[in-house]
Amino acid sequence: MALSRKRILLTTFGSLGDLHPMLALGRGLQTRGAHVTVATSEIHGPRVEAAGLAFAAMRPNVAPEDAATTRRLLDRHSGPELLVRELLMQPLRQTYADLEQAARGADLMIAGEAVYAAPLVAERLKLPWVSALLSPFALLSATDPAVFPNLPWPELWRAAPAGAQRLLLRA
Repeated sequence: MALSRKRILLTTFGSLGDLHPMLALGRGLQTRGAHVTVATSEIHGPRVEAAGLAFAAMRPNVAPEDAATTRRLLDRHSGPELLVRELLMQPLRQTYADLEQAARGADLMIAGEAVYAAPLVAERLKLPWVSALLSPFALLSATDPAVFPNLPWPELWRAAPAGAQRLLLRA
């Protein structure tokens, strides 16, 4: 498929586990003729550029060397709330502003699952967009279940049959 002269914006937050699949996607799109820009945390800029893709800084910019924040994020009870409430939602206006600037002139946006400003920017700019889901947890599948970190004995839930998983998902 020829994508010559199409401008595609990829957006993602998070760790290298979030970034690297987007870089691979971007390089694949680029080999098909698209101009690809990756909007992500400033800390990932050198990796994006080393992959031969254009970079746009998008807040928040969480430094992985911030040991205190990393410890709080890894807490099985309060970590998910910290991630969404503090790290992603508090700077939502800044994320929106950065993403709107990066998306101007794009033909398509492919947004990571935690980029909550993406649908808002896409609607405002009348930009087609799709969501890229990297986490099986986001799919909530009964046949390929994710581990719910706050449930007791997560390894038992993971091993439960699909019928039990369906009941859990309904609850």
